[in-house]
Amino acid sequence: MSQPQDKPSLHVTPLFYGVYILQSEPKPRSFYVGSTPDPKRRLRQHNGDLKTGGAYRTKRNGSRPWKMIVLIHGFPSRVSALQFEHSLQHAHQTRHIDQESRVTTSSRQSSLHSKLANVRLLMKSFRKMGLTVTVFDENVFETWQENKLNIEFDPPCDLRQFESFCDSIRISGEEEENIKDVLLNNNLNTKFVDPGIGELCRM
Repeated sequence: MSQPQDKPSLHVTPLFYGVYILQSEPKPRSFYVGSTPDPKRRLRQHNGDLKTGGAYRTKRNGSRPWKMIVLIHGFPSRVSALQFEHSLQHAHQTRHIDQESRVTTSSRQSSLHSKLANVRLLMKSFRKMGLTVTVFDENVFETWQENKLNIEFDPPCDLRQFESFCDSIRISGEEEENIKDVLLNNNLNTKFVDPGIGELCRM
């Protein structure tokens, strides 16, 4: 009796995985850095709209609601996004920011200007990935353009409406699932590349 053939294994470059910055609305000098494949759901978790998820720091009394002000995306893998997240959380000591370029010298030092400056500095270190910065707040976007700390690197940055941006991720995600189904059902030994959807390749 012939053995059933295993389904082809696929290496999937994630369609979307982003690193985000939250800002507390009642405490504007409070920020939180995280990463997620689903920004809308993650924000709901941080704000307590969903029973599970969120982080201890975003549950502190008086800090909610939070708003997502910045999202860095275009990472080729979840691991690379987590590396960027960790570097942004520890900008005062990460190896991805040169010592002479640091604008943050301690873990307690935090302001909107320094957060955005650290994003610029890290984008320079991760520039081969072709990352994009999306801002969801007009005042934050103006602060980004002001570039008060004079960081020379100027990565791609756009201003978007949060809900519509998240909806575009959801729609694209449905397209990716359709493509995966086609590859699995047809046992294609091919490589599919579409810059707008992602990359699925037969291993």
